[in-house]
Amino acid sequence: MLNPDISRPAYRRCETDELEWEQDPTIRDFNRKLLYLDAETGADTLLRYFPPGARYAGHGGGRHRHYHLTVRQRAFALYGDFPHCEFKDPLDLDGNNVVFRRGYFMDRPPRSIHGTQPEPLSQAGAVILQWNTGGGVGLDDPKAEVETVSVPFEGDLQSMGNDFPEGRVFDTSSLAWQPHSTVPGWKRKVLASPEQHEEAVSLLFVPPGWKADDTPARGAAVGGRSWLFTLSGDLPLWVYDTAEAVPGECMGLREGTYLEWSPPAVVGFEAGPGSEIGCTLLCVGHELIA
Repeated sequence: MLNPDISRPAYRRCETDELEWEQDPTIRDFNRKLLYLDAETGADTLLRYFPPGARYAGHGGGRHRHYHLTVRQRAFALYGDFPHCEFKDPLDLDGNNVVFRRGYFMDRPPRSIHGTQPEPLSQAGAVILQWNTGGGVGLDDPKAEVETVSVPFEGDLQSMGNDFPEGRVFDTSSLAWQPHSTVPGWKRKVLASPEQHEEAVSLLFVPPGWKADDTPARGAAVGGRSWLFTLSGDLPLWVYDTAEAVPGECMGLREGTYLEWSPPAVVGFEAGPGSEIGCTLLCVGHELIA
């Protein structure tokens, strides 16, 4: 967890392949690597492992659906396959079965109905990077009693109303790369805009051989916490205590590197070695260089 004293530098890096998997206390039979947790709100960022053929223990693996009252859920699939079902509203009894595969992005606002069907089951298991704005989304989380609401498949479903926004789940490979807004040669895919979806989420591609020029470039300090996950490649990235501070600390990003920071800390680049093989990043709350 970040240092709560925002008057001091606040950034943290970890190599996720060096972390041990642990039993997920919020969803039985699944494992996790916890990357961030806000003890007060329950907001978290984690890698979650779903084993092949796994079923949610909380409801016997049968048909099940629910929504969360206040928490927004997001996820990016890194490996494997994980079937899940998205529902438009309580009257939608069949739902839309989606198999999360590498590169799939999910964005579920509060009250978005989702769940599972008995079939299909995961064939290879899955590793999914997930982040939530609060706790109580796991069926075995004690906070689920007040945050998560089960939606039946029968009864007076119409009386539940129609205030149920649909979640977005899509394959990011279907999006075309666009030029980065400020850095020549970089590419980006905007997965969620802050204007429409509360928090910016994007994929950034840095081409092989890219180097910063002689003028150091730094991002602006943005409100709240920013973080990134390295999907592939390598990239030297500097973290500074403030936008004016010198020197910075060089972070050598590689596949699986997780880095988070909060104001007044910023990230940026110095002249010198660049990316040898290129780099693809999942960025939340920023685009590195404004």
